[in-house]
Amino acid sequence: MSNPKQKFFDECIEDIKDEIPSDWEDISWLGDECPSYKANGLQIWIDHPDEEQRSTISSLRFGISRINEHGEFVEEIAEEAYFSVVLEIVNEAAQ
Repeated sequence: MSNPKQKFFDECIEDIKDEIPSDWEDISWLGDECPSYKANGLQIWIDHPDEEQRSTISSLRFGISRINEHGEFVEEIAEEAYFSVVLEIVNEAAQ
Protein backbone atom coordinates (compact mmCIF):
# COMPACT_ATOMS: atom_id res chain seq x y z
CA MET A 1 0.00 0.00 0.00
CA SER A 2 1.29 3.44 -0.96
CA ASN A 3 1.85 6.12 1.68
CA PRO A 4 -0.53 9.06 0.93
CA LYS A 5 2.01 11.62 2.19
CA GLN A 6 4.72 10.21 -0.11
CA LYS A 7 2.26 10.30 -3.02
CA PHE A 8 1.56 13.97 -2.26
CA PHE A 9 5.32 14.73 -2.09
CA ASP A 10 5.85 12.98 -5.43
CA GLU A 11 3.05 15.04 -6.99
CA CYS A 12 4.64 18.25 -5.65
CA ILE A 13 7.83 17.75 -7.63
CA GLU A 14 6.54 15.75 -10.61
CA ASP A 15 6.52 18.65 -13.08
CA ILE A 16 9.96 20.02 -12.06
CA LYS A 17 11.89 16.93 -10.93
CA ASP A 18 14.18 17.07 -13.98
CA GLU A 19 14.97 20.73 -13.23
CA ILE A 20 16.00 20.23 -9.59
CA PRO A 21 19.80 20.48 -9.53
CA SER A 22 21.57 17.24 -8.64
CA ASP A 23 23.58 18.97 -5.90
CA TRP A 24 20.41 19.91 -3.98
CA GLU A 25 19.98 17.59 -0.99
CA ASP A 26 16.49 16.22 -0.43
CA ILE A 27 15.79 16.86 3.26
CA SER A 28 12.09 16.06 3.11
CA TRP A 29 10.56 14.42 6.12
CA LEU A 30 7.09 12.89 5.97
CA GLY A 31 6.11 14.98 9.01
CA ASP A 32 6.55 18.14 6.88
CA GLU A 33 3.71 19.74 4.97
CA CYS A 34 5.55 19.48 1.65
CA PRO A 35 8.94 18.31 0.30
CA SER A 36 12.06 20.42 0.73
CA TYR A 37 15.66 20.58 -0.43
CA LYS A 38 18.83 22.11 0.97
CA ALA A 39 21.27 24.11 -1.15
CA ASN A 40 23.71 26.95 -0.46
CA GLY A 41 22.51 27.48 3.10
CA LEU A 42 18.88 27.64 2.02
CA GLN A 43 15.90 25.35 2.44
CA ILE A 44 13.61 25.29 -0.57
CA TRP A 45 10.01 24.16 0.01
CA ILE A 46 8.04 22.88 -2.98
CA ASP A 47 4.27 22.76 -2.65
CA HIS A 48 1.73 21.18 -5.00
CA PRO A 49 1.39 22.64 -8.51
CA ASP A 50 -2.41 22.59 -8.13
CA GLU A 51 -3.23 25.58 -5.94
CA GLU A 52 -6.31 23.83 -4.53
CA GLN A 53 -4.18 20.95 -3.24
CA ARG A 54 -1.46 23.07 -1.60
CA SER A 55 -0.64 22.37 2.00
CA THR A 56 -0.14 26.03 2.90
CA ILE A 57 -2.43 29.04 2.82
CA SER A 58 0.00 30.95 0.61
CA SER A 59 -0.91 31.04 -3.04
CA LEU A 60 2.76 30.88 -4.01
CA ARG A 61 4.18 27.43 -4.62
CA PHE A 62 7.80 27.82 -3.50
CA GLY A 63 9.18 28.96 -0.17
CA ILE A 64 12.83 29.75 0.54
CA SER A 65 14.32 29.98 4.03
CA ARG A 66 17.84 30.58 5.27
CA ILE A 67 19.06 27.77 7.53
CA ASN A 68 22.11 27.48 9.75
CA GLU A 69 24.84 24.80 9.63
CA HIS A 70 22.61 22.51 11.73
CA GLY A 71 19.71 22.80 9.29
CA GLU A 72 17.69 24.98 11.66
CA PHE A 73 15.46 27.79 10.40
CA VAL A 74 17.01 31.28 10.56
CA GLU A 75 14.70 33.44 8.44
CA GLU A 76 12.30 33.36 5.54
CA ILE A 77 13.89 34.71 2.37
CA ALA A 78 11.15 34.58 -0.25
CA GLU A 79 7.99 33.01 -1.57
CA GLU A 80 7.87 32.55 -5.32
CA ALA A 81 5.49 31.33 -7.99
CA TYR A 82 8.11 30.29 -10.54
CA PHE A 83 10.86 27.72 -10.18
CA SER A 84 13.15 29.73 -12.50
CA VAL A 85 13.17 32.55 -9.92
CA VAL A 86 13.90 30.05 -7.14
CA LEU A 87 16.91 28.80 -9.09
CA GLU A 88 18.19 32.38 -9.47
CA ILE A 89 17.88 33.05 -5.73
CA VAL A 90 19.63 29.82 -4.79
CA ASN A 91 22.42 30.42 -7.31
CA GLU A 92 22.94 33.96 -6.00
CA ALA A 93 23.28 32.55 -2.46
CA ALA A 94 26.25 30.50 -3.67
CA GLN A 95 28.19 33.63 -4.60
